[in-house]
Amino acid sequence: MTGEQRGFPGVHLCGSLPFEGTREAFDWIRSEFGPWVHRVPDETGVRAGFILTQRPHFTDNPAFEPAGPVPGQLIPLTCVRLRPGSTAADVHFERFHYADAAKASFALFRKAKQDGVFSAEAKFLFPIPSPLTPVAIFVAPESLAQVLPAYEAQTRASLHEILDALPHSELAIQWDVPVEVVSWDGLMPNPLHTKEKLLESMLALGNWIPDDVELGYHLCYGNSETFKHPSSPNATGLAEIWNGLTTNLRRRIDFVHMSIPLEWESTDHYRAFTGLEFDPTTDLYLGVVHHQDGLTGARRRAEAAAQILHHPFGVSTECGMGRYGSAEKFQAAVEALKALAEENAHQNPSTHGTTGLAH
Repeated sequence: MTGEQRGFPGVHLCGSLPFEGTREAFDWIRSEFGPWVHRVPDETGVRAGFILTQRPHFTDNPAFEPAGPVPGQLIPLTCVRLRPGSTAADVHFERFHYADAAKASFALFRKAKQDGVFSAEAKFLFPIPSPLTPVAIFVAPESLAQVLPAYEAQTRASLHEILDALPHSELAIQWDVPVEVVSWDGLMPNPLHTKEKLLESMLALGNWIPDDVELGYHLCYGNSETFKHPSSPNATGLAEIWNGLTTNLRRRIDFVHMSIPLEWESTDHYRAFTGLEFDPTTDLYLGVVHHQDGLTGARRRAEAAAQILHHPFGVSTECGMGRYGSAEKFQAAVEALKALAEENAHQNPSTHGTTGLAH
């Protein structure tokens, strides 16, 4: 099912998980997914809410005043805009707390390794939303260009804190780019107006990551359970973004997760993947699992994609699992993901061997 060249790359957990504690999540990952997860995420507690942790940086910022939601937005939340008479020079953001979360979680990750929960080769996965994502959702369009540079600068400062504090050999950074992907396909207004600008933004994020740290992208259409939006008709947008990244990025991409909408069950949905190029060392994961149709639907989507792709792929849910809203939906997704992983691992043994979770 997963291509011709290598074995099964395993399971990718995109980020958010519905647990209060990070160590609880780590133990759950080990018990449910055995040796299949090679990069271990930590988005639990309030961070499972994705960009909602960043909302106070906008609503409590003296540079802004309230504004109404943006029509057609990915997440229709109350927006802010610059106060009259303010300029980009007036926009400042207080320190973000990503580095605090990363350092606290990594200490637990290191302890889990010492306890034999994870193998010595496992990586700590820290997902970060692209700066454009919260800015495009929380800021009115007329103020976006003045606000984005300051938010980018503070995001980069947070990233440098993480890079200075954590060992690079055990770290993987994942850029979550839902606004870029959804607006690329015309499913929401493009906050940067052109695809070229969207690509430039995503390339800049990748080039921020030093070569000795693993880099990945989560090419995301959003969690369809939480955020209702039209489904893209096919994989053309994903293919265009991937080709743009791999052609222009100055460094390698170690892994990529591509969200697969619920409706993509035929090979026609994946025709744009024909001839798509991947470095042999890049781990590709397709988010084919949805709680709505479980293993049966996930298998249909995976089999359709496999008829087009000639690079092995691992499996995942469409997005993080922290925002389903019910234990039943979460468990349905987990059971489908686990069953699909078992099928694929049996057919195509993992190329990672035991590099993920300890046996």
